[in-house]
Order: sequence, then structure tokens, then C-alpha cells
Amino acid sequence: KTGNLFSALQGDIDSRTLESPVSNDIRDRFNSRGLASQSRAQQTVSTYFRYSLMELLQKMVSGTPQFVRCLKPNDSRSPKHFDSTKILKQLRYTGVLETIRIRQNGFSHRLAY
Repeated sequence: KTGNLFSALQGDIDSRTLESPVSNDIRDRFNSRGLASQSRAQQTVSTYFRYSLMELLQKMVSGTPQFVRCLKPNDSRSPKHFDSTKILKQLRYTGVLETIRIRQNGFSHRLAY
């Protein structure tokens, strides 16, 4: 789906925009706090968001994304205390254990999407 969105947005923007997602013209319209001028605020904010989205999608399509799984170590929020049953359950429910088994069985390469 990401590739389709990237392709759809890419048709509306010329090649120079892809090289520099946020043009100097747009940067000049923002002040030091990142706020746009009053006269063109709505158009500039949406344009800036669109260019930021294009940059993110371009990085995702060209790179190999990796994800970090966050686990809750315990219910008491105490440091350096790990509830192994809780962690094992989270690893199982998020599919991490199954992914490890699949990769250990020789299917360690991901297909490009």
C-alpha cells in the first residue's frame, strides 16, 4: 500500500521536488518556530505536510524498514524487575516467537514489497 500511495503522490510533483522534499520557497515562509505566515498559513502547512509525507514515503520505499517491539516488563512499574510470564505472553501475542521459529527453519529472507 505504501508504494501505491507513493506512486499516486509522485504524479503530482515534479522530479526536482523529489530531490529536495521541502523547497527553499516553503522553508522561507516558515519562521524560526516552524509557524507559517498568516496570509498563506493554510496552504503552506498542507504543502509542508505533503512534502514531509513524500520524504517519509521515499525513505520507506528505498530502505529496508525494521521495527522495534516494546514490551511491558511488569505491572508494578518497578525498575529491574521482569515478569518472565508476562514477557513470554507478549512475545507470543505479537508474533515474535513465531517469526523466530520461521527464520530458524531457513526462511530468513524477507520479500521486497
